[in-house]
Amino acid sequence: TQIDLIDYILNYSGNWVEQDPGTTANNLLSNVCANPYSMTVNPGAATPGKWKGSVDSDWFNCANWENKTVPDETIDVTISNSASRDAEIDVTGIAPGLDRSSYSDIYEDFASCKNLNIEQGMELILDQENDTIKVYGDLTIETGISDATLDMSDGNGATTDGTLILYGNWTNLADETDFKQGNSKVILNGTTEQVITTTDPDEVFHNLIINNQSVNGV
Repeated sequence: TQIDLIDYILNYSGNWVEQDPGTTANNLLSNVCANPYSMTVNPGAATPGKWKGSVDSDWFNCANWENKTVPDETIDVTISNSASRDAEIDVTGIAPGLDRSSYSDIYEDFASCKNLNIEQGMELILDQENDTIKVYGDLTIETGISDATLDMSDGNGATTDGTLILYGNWTNLADETDFKQGNSKVILNGTTEQVITTTDPDEVFHNLIINNQSVNGV
């Protein structure tokens, strides 16, 4: 498929060898391919907003998404448990062992999507002060054999952590501990009723800002 072909070009450097143009063995001088091969490239199925983590954990790296496009506010995002690694929104590179995204400036240093679903066993990390995601639909943290995790804590009680701006409903089907709030900020910014639904009796927020007159906790 088109996506498979792009993956081979991007991610499999071992398939490519730089030839010496001074030799005749590679036929570069005569511009003739020694072993011509024909192939049919099909469109294939590539789901917008499906996280693959093919290259690294950087949300802003288009190669990590199945359709090779970083999602915007119109695209539903699934942090898929078929992915190779967890997803991370990091615009600062301050956290130990984590590198600043090389591409976040293109997206004005914040992630965005429509609905956001973190599947069981997967983690979305945005744990630094300037790490921000705008979710224009609903947020769902799944449960299962291994719960999903929304990690907004850098583990340092003296520092400010990430920001999530939510326009839809908050649903945590996992445990309260699977939302690692740290010193993060969650802003409810919708214009219609927003509902907070949890399986535990309580959901703990560090800093919850309600810019909406219609919020229900269930």
